[in-house]
Amino acid sequence: MPSFSQRKGLKPLQKLVQLDSIDPELRNRLWNVLYDWVLVRAREIGHPTRASEARRAYRFACTVWSDFFKQPSDDAPDALSCETPLRQHFENAEWNEVYDLMEFTASNLPPALAEPITTQWNRVLEEENAGYRIIGGEVVEITAPHEIAEIQHALSSRIAAVQEHIRAALACLSDRENPNYRNAIKESISAVESVCKLVTGEKTLGAALKAIRDKIQLHPALEKGFNALYGYTSDEGGIRHALLAESTVDSTDARFMLVACSAFANFIITKASEAGIQLQ
Repeated sequence: MPSFSQRKGLKPLQKLVQLDSIDPELRNRLWNVLYDWVLVRAREIGHPTRASEARRAYRFACTVWSDFFKQPSDDAPDALSCETPLRQHFENAEWNEVYDLMEFTASNLPPALAEPITTQWNRVLEEENAGYRIIGGEVVEITAPHEIAEIQHALSSRIAAVQEHIRAALACLSDRENPNYRNAIKESISAVESVCKLVTGEKTLGAALKAIRDKIQLHPALEKGFNALYGYTSDEGGIRHALLAESTVDSTDARFMLVACSAFANFIITKASEAGIQLQ
């Protein structure tokens, strides 16, 4: 809900999307989530009902010191003293290094802590109009909620190959030092290929797309659209061939293909289920 100042036109209704920076408000709120969900809990080791959660938080603080900050283990401060270097990192690090620590946190906390902290961080990122979200333990440059939902749905697919290819695409896309957009697209279309081949028994995506309308209810225009996408990834200048020249695809192409292929894989899996087709 807009504040009084926003309704009066004294403050902008929305910030510009934060892509290559993190403003002080976003830094503070991201720190608050880590502090509330991890560091406060590390203080409760003696609590009768929260001791196990506190121990997990304590072990995480030690892991940050030795594996993220890469400091000698015998110099590690106790869990409470870890608060100072962590806060200094959030306050002073480059914007991308803040996301590095968040990614490390989401990947190294046990699920009982990682899931709620990721949910809270994503809420803050959305409210502060940051151009990133945490999906599958990766910080990814995707902003629209429906895009995130499709990718998360594909990541939780019962088809292992779909999960693996979408996770690999995310890893290629979210590498902030050396993003591999070409392989992100290749992995995304491979997720579609894997599920279409399961449905039809065909050996290639091209053949599977031709045969799939005999297996599930698929509108001809939709079939044509995905054949066109497959063509985009398979022409002589495309993604799936070993080219001598570097591909010209960029982050926009890779994000589009990740979302589109996640959505199509989800669609095929649902349609196959409705048609009574068992996918193993």
